[in-house]
Amino acid sequence: MAFSHTVLANDSGSDKDSPIIFIHPSEQIDAAPGSDEQLQVKRQPGFKYDADRAAIETDMGLVSEQSGIPLDKVKSSIAFQDAFYEYAEKVRARYPDQISGVWVQPVPATLGGIRFVGNVPLALSFEVQKRGQGDQIRLVTGGKILEQNHAEYTRAVCQAVSEMDITNFICEYNVPLGRIDVEIHTPDKTTVPSQSDILQSIQKRANRSQLMENGLLLSPDDIHIEIKKSNGSVFVPTFHRGGMGAFRVNNPHLQCTTGWSVSGPVGDGLVTAGHCDYDRGGLKLYTVNHFRMFRMDYWFAPWTQDAAYYTNPGQPSVPYFYADFNDIRPVRRVKPVNTMVGRQVCRYGRKSNFRSCSHTVTSTSAIMSFRSLGFPSFPVYPFFLAPMVATTNDTSDFGDSGGGWSWGETAWGVHSGRSESGAVGYFSDLERIESYFGLTVKRLPL
Repeated sequence: MAFSHTVLANDSGSDKDSPIIFIHPSEQIDAAPGSDEQLQVKRQPGFKYDADRAAIETDMGLVSEQSGIPLDKVKSSIAFQDAFYEYAEKVRARYPDQISGVWVQPVPATLGGIRFVGNVPLALSFEVQKRGQGDQIRLVTGGKILEQNHAEYTRAVCQAVSEMDITNFICEYNVPLGRIDVEIHTPDKTTVPSQSDILQSIQKRANRSQLMENGLLLSPDDIHIEIKKSNGSVFVPTFHRGGMGAFRVNNPHLQCTTGWSVSGPVGDGLVTAGHCDYDRGGLKLYTVNHFRMFRMDYWFAPWTQDAAYYTNPGQPSVPYFYADFNDIRPVRRVKPVNTMVGRQVCRYGRKSNFRSCSHTVTSTSAIMSFRSLGFPSFPVYPFFLAPMVATTNDTSDFGDSGGGWSWGETAWGVHSGRSESGAVGYFSDLERIESYFGLTVKRLPL
């Protein structure tokens, strides 16, 4: 019996007569904030409004178009991924504190894996084989780090690398391979310590770290180090309702994109990338047609998290976002970070101004130290911007920072930047942002 999953059918026109709930920033709202009357407003001309299934259909079509993978294979693979992660949640409940990692292979594959700390439970292995699911569910033994500790262990490795005066590098936990990858960029490889010297530094730190007790990360099998010759920075930032344009009050030529509407400890507002307003001067927002500007008040953005929380007194923050320049969607859910690896995801930024869905999540614990790119207020080394989600195939432009990553009507994160080569994109996931700042992303009921 194959691992069962359902492919979404086409649902064209199914939301044609459904009520439209949308507030444009330029409209006058007389009803009390948060009331039902406030949300029942007219369609904005020129925009389409997707129901959840239609939104997912749209995104799957974009994946097919932008990747060249046939649409039926995209649908089958994504439906499998949904079913697999639901199954993995049940496995987590049955075997708490035994899971080292969960992932799926990228589209168009229909394969998922679960790595256990120690041995695979025999009962689960027998269950998978009895159901004939062995070709789609890979159960792996020998995990060393529990999945909830990936970021902490990765940060400890980063700290050990920085103690060798290395300042331009990325560390990330590789879930499918069960190891920590370290990528160092330097214009001259001869100035960087050897891999064995770096491993020794990590070992010394392990001996004085509670996180790395029992010598878990001391072998080359547990840590993969790659040294690349490069003159640039390892990370390049790519400078309400989510997806609006924003520019700095002190320098209107540096623009960003807003992320998501939120409720927070000092009022409603939005989140965007922390580096968008690095000198704390404040942001102004504008709509598609560059009218109705209003100022956002900066509240808090620690440098260890590339995210910032702004309030907008007197302006409604509603649970909608720009999925594309003419596609406005409601927010229904926030994506859990432990269900991302291997999944397809889409990005929208106001500068590039198109919805890009040719991205697969490769890591959810990317931690980096990078050159400050001439921003005088950035802190001195060691400076770690972490943890972030890494994806394949970045398509962002300068000005897309802060924009939303999403799938269908599910909010995933806030765009931060890309690798120097453009092969990797990075965003801060909303689950961590909500927890760190004490925020709640605004969303409509399911």
